[in-house]
Amino acid sequence: ELGARPVFVVLPTASRLAADLDEDVVSRDLLRAAGEAGMQAIDLSGILEGHDPATMIAGRVPHLSAEAHTLLAAALVDRLRADLTAVDQGAAQ
Repeated sequence: ELGARPVFVVLPTASRLAADLDEDVVSRDLLRAAGEAGMQAIDLSGILEGHDPATMIAGRVPHLSAEAHTLLAAALVDRLRADLTAVDQGAAQ
């Protein structure tokens, strides 16, 4: 075994931002199922909240903008680094 662990990430959708939809129930169910399957489950669905939806959506067809992708990528890297640090600290004990 190489020690690799699959990661399941829930991201916000442009449709959710555009229509202010509540996808929390679906997100919770997906995250729970991923965790039960042994995956690392990361919820980034709320990471764009507080940002201007007009700058998070690209064009008229709901799609996340480059700025939104940049924010999501930074949040994912931060989360993965934090989780790796926690694993490393646990292994050192």
